[in-house]
Amino acid sequence: MKNKCFPFCFDSYVSKVNYRLGQEDADIKRKTFEEILETNGSNVEEVYQIQDKDIILAQTKCIIRDHKINLDYDEKYLLTPLAIDTKVGDIFYWPRTNTHWIVYAKYLTEKSYHKTIIKRANWYISWNNVFGKTINQWVYVRGPVETKIDSNTIKNKVVDKLNWTLSIQMPNTKETQVFKKYDCIMLNKKKWEITVVDDITTKDIIELQLNQVGVGVTDDITNNIVEGNLIPDFNLQPLFNNELPLNFTLDVNKQIIFTKDGEKGDNDFKIQKIKGGATVKDSKITFTEVGQCEFKVTHKQNSLITQTFTVDIANNVENVYTHKIEGINIVKTLFAYKYTTQIYNLSDKYEWKIIDEKNIVKEYNFQENEINIRFSLKTGKIKLELYVNNEFKDAIDIKVLSTFE
Repeated sequence: MKNKCFPFCFDSYVSKVNYRLGQEDADIKRKTFEEILETNGSNVEEVYQIQDKDIILAQTKCIIRDHKINLDYDEKYLLTPLAIDTKVGDIFYWPRTNTHWIVYAKYLTEKSYHKTIIKRANWYISWNNVFGKTINQWVYVRGPVETKIDSNTIKNKVVDKLNWTLSIQMPNTKETQVFKKYDCIMLNKKKWEITVVDDITTKDIIELQLNQVGVGVTDDITNNIVEGNLIPDFNLQPLFNNELPLNFTLDVNKQIIFTKDGEKGDNDFKIQKIKGGATVKDSKITFTEVGQCEFKVTHKQNSLITQTFTVDIANNVENVYTHKIEGINIVKTLFAYKYTTQIYNLSDKYEWKIIDEKNIVKEYNFQENEINIRFSLKTGKIKLELYVNNEFKDAIDIKVLSTFE
C-alpha cells in the first residue's frame, strides 16, 4: 500500500507552534505574577478602584512602576490581575501615597495581567447636572499656561485680559459627556470656559481645553461649582386630574411632565405607592380597591426632585360612568362585527344575550367586555343586551341587510 501524501504548509505549522508557546508562556507569567502578589513583597501595592469622588468599587493588589515624571505630569505602569476589570478611564486610589490615578492607556497584547499606563489625577472638579445634583470627578490637569498677554485701554488705563489656558483629561462617562463648548467649570476658585471638547482621540477619555474667564455672583467659589448659588425652579405637573374621581382600570399609563426653569426636562421618574389599593409597575398603575391612593414621584437622577399626589377611587362607579354598548346597528350579512363596553371595575362580571327570532346569527363568541358576531345569509333583526353583575345595563337593536342593499 502506497503512503498517501498530504500537502504541508510550513508557515502555518510555525504559526501554530508559536501560538502554543505563547499561550504557555502567558500562563506561566500569570501564575508567577499572582505568586508575587501573594508574597506581599516590597514591589506589591494595594489600590482601590473608585467612582465619583470616593465610592469604592473594588480593592486589589498590584504592581506600580515608574514610567515618566516631570513638573507637568506623573505617569506610571499599573499591573493588575485579570480578575480585576481594568480599562481606560478607570480611577484608582493609592492609599500609601494618598493619591488618585486615571488609567490613560492599556496594552492590549498582554495576556497574563492588565498592563496599563496611569496618570496622576491631581484635582477633582464638581458641577451641578441639569437636575441640580452635584457630580464629582477626579481629573488630570495640565497648566495653567500663559501663551500671550492681551490688553485693553479703558479711560487711559491699560487693563490686561485673562489669558491663562488649561488642559483637563477625565473619564468618558454619562455624567462627563454633558460638557460642550462655552460651558464653564470651577477649579481652584477660578472659572474656566471650554473652548475644545476632544472625545475622539481616545474613546474612553475626554480632553478639555479651557480659557480663564471672570467669576460671576452666582458661582459658588467655596465649593468650586459654577452657578452653585442658583436654586433651580423645578415643577412637576399633577400626576392625576383630581376634579373627578377615578375608577378601577386595568392600565393607567402616566407620563410625568417635568420642567426646569420653564423648559421641559428629562422624564426619568419612578412612581411609588405610599398607601391605598393599587400596584405600580414602571409607569403603569393598577387600582385594586376603592378609596384614596397616595403616590410619590421621584426623579431617578436627583432624589431631591420629588412630589406626592393623592387620588380618589370612586366607590360607586354607576354614579360616574354608564355602561354603553359601542358598535354599529346596521350590518351586512357574511361579515363579523365586534361590540364592546368599557371596564370600570376589575371585579365586574359581564354577560351578553342575543335575542334572535329568525336564526340569522351564524356564530358568536365573547370574552368579558367584548363580543364578536358573524351573521348568515339571512336578513332580519336581532337584539343585543348587556348585563353587568346580573343587572341589565344596555341594549342595541341590530338590523341585518343583504350585502346587495
